[in-house]
Amino acid sequence: MTDSEAPRIELKFCGLEVDSVAVDRWIRNHPMELTEAFEERVVNNIYFDSHALSSYHDNVAGQSAREKLRYRWYTQSLHSRTIEAGQLEIKIKRNSFGTKKSQPVVRAPCATRPWPSIIRTIHDQVTGDFRQLLDRMVVPVLINKYTRRYYCSKDRRLRITVDRNLGVWDQRYRRRPNLSRRALLLPRGIVVEAKFSRESLPSLTNEFLDAPLRVTRHSKYVNGVRAITNY
Repeated sequence: MTDSEAPRIELKFCGLEVDSVAVDRWIRNHPMELTEAFEERVVNNIYFDSHALSSYHDNVAGQSAREKLRYRWYTQSLHSRTIEAGQLEIKIKRNSFGTKKSQPVVRAPCATRPWPSIIRTIHDQVTGDFRQLLDRMVVPVLINKYTRRYYCSKDRRLRITVDRNLGVWDQRYRRRPNLSRRALLLPRGIVVEAKFSRESLPSLTNEFLDAPLRVTRHSKYVNGVRAITNY
């Protein structure tokens, strides 16, 4: 079964670790009365791409229509070296609007198995577009992890996530998942994402004027590739 989100606008704000205090204060005092929607947890992703890194290059070029494929699972610790049950996700970008489709992967891949075995485990549990895209994007390029906190406005129109402690692990040329040797070139920082529907845009225009960070283009996948390749 496919879970698909409605198209939404995503604004991203990026800063340094020292900006965390200002970001927390901004969320606490936000006029839309933001409250924490979930407990903090660790987001883990395997990003897949073609041998030519077509997904990476489409993003860097700013292609108006592009897709990313990732396998995502959640843990409580940044130091976990297992791959848990999760979901295969297709991130879809169409001009300024983004959406996400996902299918569950109930039988978790084994992190000590070779990559072809891990990919088969995922492949056997998904259907349709997910399986076709995984057939094309067969290269596990990187794994990233970060802690995430979730906030939602009182009227439910605005969702905000705050990501910290981002780490990247290079998977290229690896027979099995690398969860021990972390890339050293990724700058430590904080990423805030504001997510809302296109219908809410006119009424939310002024809600980010006093944000402590500036809006910028940002992709964790692109930055991760740069950290492991020096592109």
